[in-house]
Amino acid sequence: MPTAKNLLKITELGEVSFVDKGDNPPAGARILKSAPSTIPGGRVPDPVDVQKQIDEAVAAEVAKRSALEERIAKMEEAEAVAKVEGFCKSNHIAPELAAPLRAIQKAAPAEDFAKVQAEIARLSTSLHKALNELGARVGGVSKGATPAMDRLQKAADEIRKSRPELTAEQAMEKAINENPALYNEVR
Repeated sequence: MPTAKNLLKITELGEVSFVDKGDNPPAGARILKSAPSTIPGGRVPDPVDVQKQIDEAVAAEVAKRSALEERIAKMEEAEAVAKVEGFCKSNHIAPELAAPLRAIQKAAPAEDFAKVQAEIARLSTSLHKALNELGARVGGVSKGATPAMDRLQKAADEIRKSRPELTAEQAMEKAINENPALYNEVR
């Protein structure tokens, strides 16, 4: 039972020290000292709550990173599709072939796809050259050969202006279908 002699009244505690060995311990004694709490309200947080907060923060950062990576992937895909569509347009390839070409590009190594593109461009150039030569031999498909042909070419040019997705050949075919009498004059 406490008496006035051994009763200690503590009004403020600034430090708590624990010793895990008795008096006069060997040189390897361990001592734990705890400084006054700097946490508002003086409450030491529960380690489980701290871990939960850390886990939630990490999960939020992982979700942000995943969303950013997905957005970057979509932008890169859109850029790649645009490049393939541009390649198709510049080589007079039907726009419907852009998606299959993109699938080939994704599946094949870059070096192999570059070879495919080079071959397509070469064939397209050869085909246009052959068609121009054939047209010149058959009766002047080149501009200025006949007035009827000039009018047919002008009609094809107008169609192409209103529908830029068409190739020159597709526009000419549409002009011929819309003006059969003009085509008969050329023939």
